[in-house]
Amino acid sequence: MKHQYFGDINDYLKYGLLRVILRDTTLRLGVCWMLTADDGRPDGGKTRYLDQAAVWRAYDPPLFDILHTAVEAGERNISAVEAGRILPDTIYYSDLLNDNRAARAQYFEGVQSGMSGVDLVFFDPDNGMEVRSKPKGRRDSAKYLYWDEVKRFSAAGKSLIVFQHFARVKRDSFTSDLRERFAAECDVPWVGVLVTSNVAYFVVPSPAHERTLKEACRSACRSWHPHMKLA
Repeated sequence: MKHQYFGDINDYLKYGLLRVILRDTTLRLGVCWMLTADDGRPDGGKTRYLDQAAVWRAYDPPLFDILHTAVEAGERNISAVEAGRILPDTIYYSDLLNDNRAARAQYFEGVQSGMSGVDLVFFDPDNGMEVRSKPKGRRDSAKYLYWDEVKRFSAAGKSLIVFQHFARVKRDSFTSDLRERFAAECDVPWVGVLVTSNVAYFVVPSPAHERTLKEACRSACRSWHPHMKLA
C-alpha cells in the first residue's frame, strides 16, 4: 500500500469487501498495510468513479462519501481509514516497510505482536505474493508478501486475506495456481478468490472461520455485483 493509492477504485472495492465482512461476521479484523514510500508514479490515478456517483455511490454510500471527500481535499492518506469510520474496531499496523531484509524481519515481529488479538489479518502489499525475481532484500521486495510470512500467521490460527494485483498472464490459471499454493502452504481445504477488474483477494480461513468467511464472500459478491465475483 502507498498513500498515493488511497481512494482509487481498487480502494473502494477493497474497503467495501472488508466492510461486508465486518458487517456479516463477528471476526476482529487487523490490517497490515505493508506501507511503502510514495514514488511519484501515476499509480492510484483510478479515481474517475468518484465523478460517477449515480453509478457507484449506491454500493456503499458512507464509504463513497468518505473517499470522495478525502480525494477532493487532496488528503490521500491511510489516516482517513484509521480514524475509524471506514473499518470500525480494527487494529492497524502502519509502520513503513522497506527492502532491508533485517528490517523486514523486525517489521513482521511487530505485526505478529500487534495482531495477537485479531481473528482475521488483511495484508495489503503493493503487488501481491512473492515472485522469483524479487527475493527478500532485493530492491522492490517490500512490494511483496512472502510465503513464509503467510505460513507464520496461518500457523498462529489467523484467517488471512491477501491483496493481489493480476500478473500479465492468463488470469484463470494465475488465480488457480495461487489458490492451490495458499491451500498447500497453509494446509487448509478451501481458499476463496474474489476477483475484480484489476485485482484479486485470496481469502484463507482458519478451520474455525471457514463457514463464516465463505458466507461473507458470497455476501460481498452480491453486494458488489457485477464488480466482484468468486472465481
